[in-house]
Amino acid sequence: LSERDAARFGAEALQRAGFSVEYWELAPLTLPRAEQQWADRARDVRIHRMESLDALTDACRSLSSRDVVISILGVARGEAERCREVLAIVSNAPSTFCGVIGRAPWDESYPDIQSRPYQDEWGALEFALLRIRYSLAHAVAKALSFVKNGPFVLPRRRRRMGIRPLDDVFLAASSCAVDPLLTDSSTRTHVVHSFDYDLIRGIAATPYEECDSIAFIDGLGPLHPDFATLALELPQSTPELYFARMRCAFDWIEEATGMAVTIAAHPRARPGILEEAYGNRRVVYGGTAQVVATSRCVLLNHPSDAVTVVVGLRRPALVLESSADFRYQRDLKAALSRQLGWRRLEVESLPTSITLPQIDVGRYERFFRQFIRESRQDTGSFWDVVAKGLVLDA
Repeated sequence: LSERDAARFGAEALQRAGFSVEYWELAPLTLPRAEQQWADRARDVRIHRMESLDALTDACRSLSSRDVVISILGVARGEAERCREVLAIVSNAPSTFCGVIGRAPWDESYPDIQSRPYQDEWGALEFALLRIRYSLAHAVAKALSFVKNGPFVLPRRRRRMGIRPLDDVFLAASSCAVDPLLTDSSTRTHVVHSFDYDLIRGIAATPYEECDSIAFIDGLGPLHPDFATLALELPQSTPELYFARMRCAFDWIEEATGMAVTIAAHPRARPGILEEAYGNRRVVYGGTAQVVATSRCVLLNHPSDAVTVVVGLRRPALVLESSADFRYQRDLKAALSRQLGWRRLEVESLPTSITLPQIDVGRYERFFRQFIRESRQDTGSFWDVVAKGLVLDA
């Protein structure tokens, strides 16, 4: 658990409402993650790290009906079955069982990703066959999901796994899909707004002076610790090649615009590791939203959650692409660029000139209402809403 996660997961709001808060860290039981987080570990919070299912079972036995378990793990569609052993233990504790999805799935909202948006890269016949293939695969997957989650099969699956449905679920947006294993007719659903909306609102209320600079949202590239943890090899994008491409692109952009590029470091970047890699440019650790707020334009090189901050703060953006990108990355960048009206630049073949883009207000507003905050009514912070809902339910 990092300092950033602890701040996002509501301890202060829950404590103000009278709750005593303890974080249960379940990563050792559910997902191979980098033990070295490349970020400061959370301080001044109670953390119970579960190293075994027995330890989790013992912790749940100590709970009472006055306690509340809030799960961020396994709530979204498709995740419950992977985490079924943990959810079976936690859901059957005598406490109130709640779920939270604080991020609306904007990166799962593009139906044309599976049909390959780069039509001009394929011959007409090949592209038509590819669309048929993915359409059939989508239809089969949808039919299987309908059977698995239908009224006859779903209750049996839930009983077999021993999972009790959620009492309450708090969502970033109505587009958030909760796993059917965790909901039934008794589950109370609360649509709030995304975690990032609280950050956006705080930044927007703070007087920042816009600078003649361009923000780059760093994703660590091949240095991201998850690649090592998951034993993924990136032969076309070693750290040397990746950062050399980025430095060349930044040199060209700075010369073309007359503005310096500032690096907004990835939350898991350890301070001091990126300055040399990015050609000794200014690197800001732990302040992505502030860097975006003070910049004239934003550069994105990966499908980052910072997209919601860029849209929420109404900043124009350019999307950097590379021949070394995964197919999924290229498809997602293309679909996202179309939805938000962003221009894409191939870093291996940059144009001879560039002008800073302007935002498409209509497209930004539609994205904002769909993935950041649907309601026009001010409901307070996400976790204030959760705390209030839990108090009222009690």
